[in-house]
Amino acid sequence: MSVLGGRCGRGGWKLPAVGVTATGRVVAAGSNDIGQCDVGGWREIVAVAAGFTQILRLRADGNVVAAGNNEHDQCDIAGWDAIRPPN
Repeated sequence: MSVLGGRCGRGGWKLPAVGVTATGRVVAAGSNDIGQCDVGGWREIVAVAAGFTQILRLRADGNVVAAGNNEHDQCDIAGWDAIRPPN
């Protein structure tokens, strides 16, 4: 599993920790104030990136999907397609 993120828990950062399993399932822990860690149904994911209140995921088909806070358009990913996963 590949994991990125910050410390979670009391006194820690609210940055979610997220990871992708070998089967393309996403796991997340940390603050879920606005649903950014509701990843139970995410499948066929090849990469993830986490911000303080949002998570981006790259699907196997090259499409990017965002979840979480979009107050400043940080989840505005319209037109993000055919993205290649990191090597």
